[in-house]
Amino acid sequence: MDYDMMFRKAQEMTMYRQQNGSFISPEDTICVIASENGRIFTGMNRYEEINGQMVNIHAEAETIKSLQLAKESGIQTVLLVSASTGVPMLPCQHCLRSIALLATQNGTCEIMMHDRAVPITELSEFTKSQPVQPSNPAKLGNDQLHSTNLSVSVGVGSQILKNRVSSLLEGMDDTDEEEKSRKGILGGLFKRK
Repeated sequence: MDYDMMFRKAQEMTMYRQQNGSFISPEDTICVIASENGRIFTGMNRYEEINGQMVNIHAEAETIKSLQLAKESGIQTVLLVSASTGVPMLPCQHCLRSIALLATQNGTCEIMMHDRAVPITELSEFTKSQPVQPSNPAKLGNDQLHSTNLSVSVGVGSQILKNRVSSLLEGMDDTDEEEKSRKGILGGLFKRK
């Protein structure tokens, strides 16, 4: 897979959005998907009113919709970037599950990050919560793909993340008190004034 080309495509979409004068919030994302057949699909998140509430339809959902309209379901590589910074990011748990459930062969797809492509199997712990998808994801409408209650899908993944953060914080206990006070509660991630 030509990763550089995928990054360029994401940058082009970011530039287009900026030149178009569109407001770009920190939550806005752009997704580029390479299908198993080598075709490239793109999408940007958008906001839609559903049942009287504004809902963020994720870029991944928009891209999957394009993929399905082209009668494809196999995904080789996924790139999700912040529209404001261009930095690659991991799809949310719900999007990861949508990708995995779209076709069985998607269990071998990769999620591109800034330094490497991460096999979706490495993220599989985050996709194991109770399914919220209908039995046939190929027939999902755009509203169904991302307007479900995301709190249903948080369970296992959030517990794993919580455990990992706890273990990092416990690791600070091995550090002397002076080092702790210098670094702060999150181990120097945020500088103290």
